[in-house]
Amino acid sequence: MVEIFAQQSQIRRRRQELCPREQLLASALVASNLSASVGLRSAETVAAYAAVDGEISLAPVISWLWESGVRVTFPAIGPDDSLCFVPSRPGESLLPGRFGIGVPAGVALKGENWSALDVLCHDAVLMPGVLFGPRGARVGRGRGYYDRALRPLTQLEDEDEDEAAEGRLEGSRPVLIGIGHEFQWTPGLPRRAGDAPVDVFVSPWRIRQFRDRATPWDEPPCTPLRNPEGLGIGPGGGRGGQ
Repeated sequence: MVEIFAQQSQIRRRRQELCPREQLLASALVASNLSASVGLRSAETVAAYAAVDGEISLAPVISWLWESGVRVTFPAIGPDDSLCFVPSRPGESLLPGRFGIGVPAGVALKGENWSALDVLCHDAVLMPGVLFGPRGARVGRGRGYYDRALRPLTQLEDEDEDEAAEGRLEGSRPVLIGIGHEFQWTPGLPRRAGDAPVDVFVSPWRIRQFRDRATPWDEPPCTPLRNPEGLGIGPGGGRGGQ
């Protein structure tokens, strides 16, 4: 546990040290990778997030989803200290909410008088994180908000496995897509009980898919992407090497 805490601190510092040019490139490449998701292109409701703490910005993705008529929700901390997903209007600005994380302006101005959308009503959830690893392992900043919010999916996960064994169609729950820089990939990260695992991890340079039920992609998963500008934030680079 102490080792994971140390890794979290190291990765968070590394993210924060990225210059604006590196962050813009990472955001653009992640948007390009996400546009290759067949499931995301056909989605009706997608949960996004407002980047903080050096996380990869989803601004290009959110704009693309809005323009495509997709309903976009954002995570917000409710009055009971739980994470929920609140709808936004196309083009709506974000204002600081709990912990300074952006939420739709309409939600911020209403205070606690707003309604949330059940996580099961989503087709995909785009999730930030600090560490990502094999089998969909994910570690956030330690507060456990996403893990608790996604707990209703645990039972559906078991049902999905039963349906797959019986040859029935899957897709009864949203696809969980982790978003992060390539240097956030941690090969030895264990998948801990109580943590919400992701189905896919998307970095600027790779798409790693962990479950057969996850949304299909136009590009093969786990294929390295070329660094078009030679910046040192990709695989093997000074900032992005594993």
